[in-house]
Amino acid sequence: PNARNFVTNGQTNAVYLEKLQRRGVTAAKLEALGAALDQLVAANLAQDAAIKAAPAATARRVADVDALKTWLTEYHAFLRVQFKDDAAARGRLLLD
Repeated sequence: PNARNFVTNGQTNAVYLEKLQRRGVTAAKLEALGAALDQLVAANLAQDAAIKAAPAATARRVADVDALKTWLTEYHAFLRVQFKDDAAARGRLLLD
């Protein structure tokens, strides 16, 4: 808020702007600072959204990995039955 107030005051208060200009802070510099502040605010909001979304995304990923592990376990059990008499095939499929 302080940086935004600095920019807003400089843009709207002629006396303040005159004092700033004496120190080398022009209206163009204030405008550029305002644009940079807008970008920082947008980036901060995007980061906050990503932080809030991360736990749900992680939970989905963990659930998907668990489902894949379950499927692979069942598939390996199926393959072991299918190749119970073929030790070479079980070895190639890394079932032993």
